[in-house]
Parts: sequence; C-alpha cells; structure tokens
Amino acid sequence: MGFEGGSLYEFLGRKCSISLNSSRNTIEVIFAGEDESRLLNLPRGSVLLQILSVSYDQAGTPVEHARVISPGFKVRFNYESFKLNGAKSNGSHLIG
Repeated sequence: MGFEGGSLYEFLGRKCSISLNSSRNTIEVIFAGEDESRLLNLPRGSVLLQILSVSYDQAGTPVEHARVISPGFKVRFNYESFKLNGAKSNGSHLIG
C-alpha cells in the first residue's frame, strides 16, 4: 500500500480513507539564515516569504505539515473574497 507518486491527497482518500478537512496556515516574512542561503543560493539576510501549513483530517488529526519558502522578489498574491448566503464571516477561509 505504499505511495508511488501522483496525488498524495487522492492516495490518502482512496487507500487510507483520510479526507483533508481543514488547514491552518501562517504567512510571514523571514530573513535567510545559513540553510536558506545555501539551499536557495541567496545572500544571508535576504528577504524570504515563509508559509507554514498544517492540514487536518475529518477527525481533526493533523496529517500534513508543510514549510514553503520563496525568495521575496518572486512573490505575488491573488486574493478573492466572497460572502456566502446567510453565512457569518469569522475571518477564516471557507473550503469545500
């Protein structure tokens, strides 16, 4: 039952009956330390954008942790917001 490639989320659903239900994400500006500088071939102290994410299954159990780092000069945000009929906003992104 090993994962051999393709969509991890499809594999989790099909083989493990795990459905990702929610995620919590933090986006912040950080500065390149020794590891980031070496891995991204950038000067130490360069501005980076870091996204930390934890995804949870239908039972609220964390099943995925991700750390994504991009050079600050390669970042662009597209943001779309909308109001659901009758739904109150709590500041969270609605999924599903």
